[in-house]
Amino acid sequence: MAELLSAGCTLSTQVLAESANVMRRKLRCRIDEIECFHSTLLNGSRLQRIEVETIKLSLRIADRYGFSVYDSLIVATALEAGCSTLYSEDMQHGQLIENRLRIINPFPASGG
Repeated sequence: MAELLSAGCTLSTQVLAESANVMRRKLRCRIDEIECFHSTLLNGSRLQRIEVETIKLSLRIADRYGFSVYDSLIVATALEAGCSTLYSEDMQHGQLIENRLRIINPFPASGG
């Protein structure tokens, strides 16, 4: 994962919000730890903000592909940013969205 991030990537504000929520509630991280993590993520990355049009697109994506509204926000943001790959362990590996965005699980299950 570090290699992916070090190459520079586009991050959605939704990804920052979800990571903060998980870190705070499940991992019981302090706010300064979350801020440090976000600073590290954003170093060398482009931040794509969620706008009203992003929300409209995300609702169409949710309806068409059956994603949750939150996952659809991430997908819509990636589409708006012109990304061709979306790394996610929560969505279907290999799925093609709108014929231009491929979902890739960066943590493939080990065969064993």
